[in-house]
Amino acid sequence: MTDLLIRGATVIDGTGTPGVRASVVVDRGRIASIEADGAVVTAERVLDAGGLVLAPGYIDMHSHADFTLPSYPAAINSVAQGVTTE
Repeated sequence: MTDLLIRGATVIDGTGTPGVRASVVVDRGRIASIEADGAVVTAERVLDAGGLVLAPGYIDMHSHADFTLPSYPAAINSVAQGVTTE
């Protein structure tokens, strides 16, 4: 059994190809596999992401985080936009 199954999302893989409806299997905090939508996978926690888009984190190549991170270390303004690396 895996930790988390995100079911039914439109998955964008970052390659520029169109998104596909799929389920993402997460085990020990890492993506373990991407399965066809409807695949039978058991997980401790299942999130229904139908109608939502799932994409890798975005890298912000031009930010001014050197000014904002000391005041806002959780970086909510960036994280809320999908940025995972600054």
